[in-house]
Amino acid sequence: MPVRISVAMATYNGETFLAEQLRSIAAQGAAPLELVVRDDGSSDDTLPILRSFAAQAAFPVRILPPGPRLGFADNFLAAADACEGDYVAFSDQDDVWLPHKLQTVSETIEKTQRPVIVVHSAQEVDSQLRPLPQQPAPYKRSHAARLKADPMLPVRGFVVTVRRDAFGLTPHAARPHDTGALSERVAHDVWAYHCANMLGSVVTLPDRLALYRRHEASVTSERRDRDTSGLVERIRHADVDYLLRVARFFAEVAVLAPDAEARAVYRIYAEVLRSRTELYQPRSSLPHRVARLRSMLAARAANRAGEVLPVSTLVKDLMFSAIGPKAA
Repeated sequence: MPVRISVAMATYNGETFLAEQLRSIAAQGAAPLELVVRDDGSSDDTLPILRSFAAQAAFPVRILPPGPRLGFADNFLAAADACEGDYVAFSDQDDVWLPHKLQTVSETIEKTQRPVIVVHSAQEVDSQLRPLPQQPAPYKRSHAARLKADPMLPVRGFVVTVRRDAFGLTPHAARPHDTGALSERVAHDVWAYHCANMLGSVVTLPDRLALYRRHEASVTSERRDRDTSGLVERIRHADVDYLLRVARFFAEVAVLAPDAEARAVYRIYAEVLRSRTELYQPRSSLPHRVARLRSMLAARAANRAGEVLPVSTLVKDLMFSAIGPKAA
């Protein structure tokens, strides 16, 4: 049976680039089942652009009735809730999909026995779609079994196609808190990824199937600085605050997990990250560091923490344990 993919789009004052993204969806070699759009109260020409596109699209386009302002993540989730396909592909309002995106994703779903989620790579471009000089490394081609996907993998919504029922673990308002702004709930794309990891297999693709437009108005744009510090400084550096926030997120995910196995795995993820934060304390002694390493290695040896403690991270932690923090 063919894979039925709905496209869920969230819009807000997106008139500048919206038409270009809509054209890229219309140009797909494999048309979506439908496009479902929820606008979050735009005051520009976003809605007229959407209505004009809906009138001529070769597939159904549903613009949801107006409602209260939700913010970008809940706006996407509301659009996804209204979709009717087996899978939902998230679409930002300002990117461009390559013509073979949906075809590649659909074929991947069929060939890999319908994983819960497919995540593909993208090319970063400027506002005029010119490739940026520095590109992130593409994802590795992988098909991870349940609870074996990399829990630290960065994902963005427009590269995600997820099974529609993956969000049924909990009401949207009860999902875990974000790892950045702790006062907010986690973004739709990150939550989709972890729901998928707890429910079934996760596929990542190196194929760059979309152009990710980086510009000042982009909600998720961030500045990346090149790390020019020396080797020892890089070994000694760890963003402890970030690790603590991610540990908190994993602990919250564990509470919402669908079964005992998923709860145990995410609790171990949280414990390992807390151990890492303790390892990198400024005044940590050698015995303290060795104790933390032993607990982390024990979790990894039990085949429960390899995803959150890959070899590269483990090597860095071992080297830090040997050299210790910078003398005060």
